[in-house]
Amino acid sequence: MPAPPPANVRPPTPWAIAAALGLALLWGGNAVAIKVGVGGLPSLSLLTARTALGLVFLLGWSAVAGVSLRLRPGELLPLCGLSLLFSLQVLGLIHGTSLTLSVRSVVLMNTFPFFTAIFAHLFVAGDRLTWRTSAGSLLGLAGVALAAIAAAPPSEDATALSDGFLLGDAMVLASAAGLGLRQAVSKRLMSTVPPERLLVWMMALSVPVTGALAWGLERHLWQPLSGAQWLATLYTGVVISGFGFAAFQALLRRYRASTLATPSLATPLCGILLGWAILGERLPAALAGGALLVAAGIYLVNSGKKGKRDAAASAATRN
Repeated sequence: MPAPPPANVRPPTPWAIAAALGLALLWGGNAVAIKVGVGGLPSLSLLTARTALGLVFLLGWSAVAGVSLRLRPGELLPLCGLSLLFSLQVLGLIHGTSLTLSVRSVVLMNTFPFFTAIFAHLFVAGDRLTWRTSAGSLLGLAGVALAAIAAAPPSEDATALSDGFLLGDAMVLASAAGLGLRQAVSKRLMSTVPPERLLVWMMALSVPVTGALAWGLERHLWQPLSGAQWLATLYTGVVISGFGFAAFQALLRRYRASTLATPSLATPLCGILLGWAILGERLPAALAGGALLVAAGIYLVNSGKKGKRDAAASAATRN
C-alpha cells in the first residue's frame, strides 16, 4: 500500500479552497480599511498602530504554536534593513491610498508579483525571468494603465488624472515595487531565517522607530477616532498583518502551495467591489477590465510550477 503524500503536498479540500478565497477577500479589504482609518490617524500613526496590533497577534500565535523567535548570530543586521524597507513600503501604501481611491489603490498594489519577479531575477540566485513572467508583467502593466485612466473621480470637481490622484497612484505603485523588493529580500533571508521569526522581528524593529516619528511629527494631528475608524485600524492590524499571515501559513503547512496561490487572483476584484459597496466609489467598466488584466497577468506569472511556489511564498509574507 503506497504511503500517503506529505501533508504540505496534498491537494486542498473544498474547505481549504474556501479559506484561501476568504483570505483573498480579506486582503481585498485592506485599501478600504486604510482609507477609513487614515481619516482618524495620520499616516505614520496608522502605520505604527497597524504594525503594533499585528505584532501582538503574531507574538501570541507564535507562543501557542511553539515557534522560536530567538535571533541567531548574524540575523539582526539584515532584519534591520528589511524592517526599514517594510516601514517605508507600508507608509507609501497608507499615504498613497489616502490621496487616491481605494479601488485604484487595490489594483495598483496587486501588481507586486510583477515587481517580485523582476527583483528576484536581479537578486536571487537561480530565479530568472521567463516568457511567462515577462508576458504577464506586460499584461499587468496594461491593466494598471487602464485602471489609472478609467477610475472615476469621487466628485464632479475632480478628474481621474488630477494631481492628487496621480501622486497617490504613484505612491501606491512605488509601494507595490517596494513590496516586490521586500519579497525578493525575504526570499533570500528565508533560506536561513524561518518566516515566522522574520516577520515578527521585521515588525518589532519597526514599531519603536515609526512610533517615535509619529509622536514627534503627528501628535498635534491626533483626534478621537470614530467607531468605524477604530474598526478599520483593528482590521488592518489584527486581520491583515496578524491573522492573514498566520492563517495562510497554516494552510501552507497542510496543502499544496501551487493550488493555494491561485485564489489570490480574486484580491483586486474583491477590493474593487468592497470600495464600491462600503465607500460608494464609482466603478467604470474599464476599471474592472484593468483589474481583470492585472489578474490575468498574475496568473501568467504564477502559472508555472516554480511561479506557483513563489506566489504562495509571497502571499505568506505580503502583510
